[in-house]
Amino acid sequence: MDLLERLDKESPAELQRRSMESLKWFRNRVRLIKTNAQQFYKKSNLKRNTRFMEGRMFMYFYDPKGRGTPRLPYYDTFPCTIIVETYSDGFLGLNMHYLPPRLRIKLLNKLFEYTNNDEFDDTTRMRMTWNILDSVTQLRASRAAVKRYLYSHVQGNALQVEPKYWDIAAFLPTQRFRGAKVLDVYADSRRKIFD
Repeated sequence: MDLLERLDKESPAELQRRSMESLKWFRNRVRLIKTNAQQFYKKSNLKRNTRFMEGRMFMYFYDPKGRGTPRLPYYDTFPCTIIVETYSDGFLGLNMHYLPPRLRIKLLNKLFEYTNNDEFDDTTRMRMTWNILDSVTQLRASRAAVKRYLYSHVQGNALQVEPKYWDIAAFLPTQRFRGAKVLDVYADSRRKIFD
């Protein structure tokens, strides 16, 4: 049983999955987990994929173009991304790691309203575009999380997170920021959202 399956089974029965209370429970539970991106990737039973699909969540190793420049002073080398739009050379996605846990909870709770069904199975995806993210006030936290990725800079195969695990995966401590500490990233994200 991998980490996602174990956490899924630990979820309290009285909490409705993907509710605000459930998301808070997962946030608090994963604080106790000692894992990192490499361990998670190696031990995961998630499907490995090279094709990124809109409305789905992926975790992957990434070596960004322009890293360490004034335009990209810090970056995450293991994004947890919900794909918003795909292009011929890459995609636009919401990297949940850029958001402090409380804002991540609020954004995920609102994003779950944009799924095409309530089954959270292989047919489930989030129906959103940048225009929706930019225009809906309750989704403003996406401003700090939206990033453009290039296929040529994705390293290896991506892990495609099953919809039933989206809420858990978003809180795993697998972020790998370079160029800044995680608390500095969160502070910068708050400025982007609230200024």
